[in-house]
Amino acid sequence: MKTWFDRRKARPDGAASTAPAAAQESLTMTRHPVWKDGYDRGRRDERARRRRSPLLVLVMVLVAIIGGVSLVFAAREGSFREGGAMMDAGVSKAARESGPALRRAADEASQGLRKAQQPAASPDGEPVPAGREAPPPASGFSN
Repeated sequence: MKTWFDRRKARPDGAASTAPAAAQESLTMTRHPVWKDGYDRGRRDERARRRRSPLLVLVMVLVAIIGGVSLVFAAREGSFREGGAMMDAGVSKAARESGPALRRAADEASQGLRKAQQPAASPDGEPVPAGREAPPPASGFSN
């Protein structure tokens, strides 16, 4: 039976190596440029093959957050039923309050669009005919 000391290989600088011979050979092979290039290319190919979907990751993160929040509510309220009821109350309150705010934002956006679609007016207040530009306002400066 070989002892641990017999398995140690001497390094070129004279110091003893603590790694087994097979590990030493694999380290030497991965340091060789040809082997290293092949290894790196294989890693790139595998990463390209196993690309993650950003949408799937987003969905998974949202599900994890919702699960964590439900666990916190369940622990705080004493049961999943009461924690779920508290979450339902919060969601329904948010839905009630967001409806008028969304309508108000949509109304403001539509008014802005109407205003942008109106024909330009000249400085004296008369509408400018289509195809012609409104004259620039008089600034007192000459070019």
